[in-house]
Amino acid sequence: MSFRRRTPVPDRDRSTSRHDLMVVLGAAALIAVGIMTGAFEDLHQALESRSPALADSANGFLLVAAMAGGATVIVQRCRARADRHRHREAEAKYRAMIEHVPAVTYGWDPARAPGTTSADYISPQVEQLVGYTAQRWLEDPELWQRLVHPDDLADVLSAWSVAISTGARFTADYRMRTADGGEIWVRDEATPVTSNGTTRYHGVMVDRTAEREAQQALRSAEERYRSLVEQMPAVTYRSDVRDRVEGDRVDYVSPQVLELTGFTQQEWASPGMWESRLHEDDRAAVVAEARRTDRTLEPFDVGYRLVRKDGSIIWVHDSATVVHRTEDAVIWQGLIQDLTERRHAEQALADAEARFRQLVEQLPAVIYIDEVDEIATARYVSP
Repeated sequence: MSFRRRTPVPDRDRSTSRHDLMVVLGAAALIAVGIMTGAFEDLHQALESRSPALADSANGFLLVAAMAGGATVIVQRCRARADRHRHREAEAKYRAMIEHVPAVTYGWDPARAPGTTSADYISPQVEQLVGYTAQRWLEDPELWQRLVHPDDLADVLSAWSVAISTGARFTADYRMRTADGGEIWVRDEATPVTSNGTTRYHGVMVDRTAEREAQQALRSAEERYRSLVEQMPAVTYRSDVRDRVEGDRVDYVSPQVLELTGFTQQEWASPGMWESRLHEDDRAAVVAEARRTDRTLEPFDVGYRLVRKDGSIIWVHDSATVVHRTEDAVIWQGLIQDLTERRHAEQALADAEARFRQLVEQLPAVIYIDEVDEIATARYVSP
């Protein structure tokens, strides 16, 4: 039995009004709960469940329409508020990430020439990089151009011009002057990003000073040692064990090889050159020793004769050791010294000694040499 049938006729309108009021209050409570908790779907379902009861009253249609419209507006506003809140949270999260990485990030509008307009955004790490705050950077459009080293500015502006005209990525290494008068190296990279028909460059600057200084120190050390090696009175070389005998691949040979052999560095490094210039009486023994040490990796230490480019013969001492080894290669580093003068001196001494020995031993007398000691030990007695 329905509520209306159980209600006396004179009180029916009054009871209906009370019923409608209860429904409206209940709907209002549901709306309030939905707003506070965000349970928007439950709010709509509750209104739909109450709609039939309200529809039986004279003002039911208007009440349902009003509550449905008001709930929809409230739901939309609450959702928009929630979206804005999530957007702010995401922006804060990503901003915190950007502003804590060890690099300077920036956004820039390429519509105007580089150095004539300030960045749309630059992260606070710029103060640590060059000594100027992000606010100063944004307020002074020409600050970046003034800080770029004068010797690098033209190249950097040219690189920006090419990137902008072609819509390509910008990359450059250059020097910047800091607020305290120092100088740093930076790597600057930026990528064009188009959104809603507008293009912006999003970039990052990284301090490369320490890396540059290390590279310069390495180059200086290499130059010092190269100068030392190339001024030594000997030929230094590096060769690959895979071809040291057959093919003779030489990775490096010092310039002194020209004075020693008459061949240029390029000529001496050509395959097979070393073996081809070995004296024919020494070649077999020297090559055999090279192959043996290639297998055992023992030091190579041999004296032999070389035939110079002009056909003359020289004596050399060749010593080499393994300096690097991988699965498929062994690198030898060696030193070739010219022993020709020493050999000639030794041979001259030996010849002189032989001549004088022959002369002494043909004298009609006994020649002897004694040590100056207690028993006069004989060092030599002629036959």
